[in-house]
Amino acid sequence: MYIFTISRLAFAASTVFFGFFWGRGVELAATTIYGLRLFGSYLDAKIFLNRGTWISIIGFLLSLTLENLFR
Repeated sequence: MYIFTISRLAFAASTVFFGFFWGRGVELAATTIYGLRLFGSYLDAKIFLNRGTWISIIGFLLSLTLENLFR
């Protein structure tokens, strides 16, 4: 089903995006994001990066599983 393929690709792209921040170091990335005034505090930026990373990884694995299940 194409919907699972599209969602898998979207989650893969977001995993790469968040992985870029983890590669730089989550503290440095959170400081950078907070410096751009995208979040109200450093802790909010760090929580966003942590949650975004986990959601993208779990979403990718779930999409991959569902795609193979309904093939």
